[in-house]
Amino acid sequence: MSTDTRPAGAKPAGAQHAHTKTTDTKPVDTKTAGTARLGVDRVLCSGHGVCAQTLPGQVRLDEWGYPIVDSDVVDAKQGRQAVTFCPARALYLRG
Repeated sequence: MSTDTRPAGAKPAGAQHAHTKTTDTKPVDTKTAGTARLGVDRVLCSGHGVCAQTLPGQVRLDEWGYPIVDSDVVDAKQGRQAVTFCPARALYLRG
């Protein structure tokens, strides 16, 4: 007997984002760098979508409103803005 209460077709928590997990979390000095690598903490992300509004060319949203980073290399200044504007503090820049 199944005790799964999710709607039919729903994915387990975290399953839709497993393909974007990274292990390189070394901080980057974005004040001197021209570009930086954008990372998303999938646990903290609540799907507000501010990152896609801030970085429309690099971030799009999946059907649940969570970010898909098309190109993790972003302009350092725009990356800092996205990190600052994220209401869940789920974005970070790494080297």
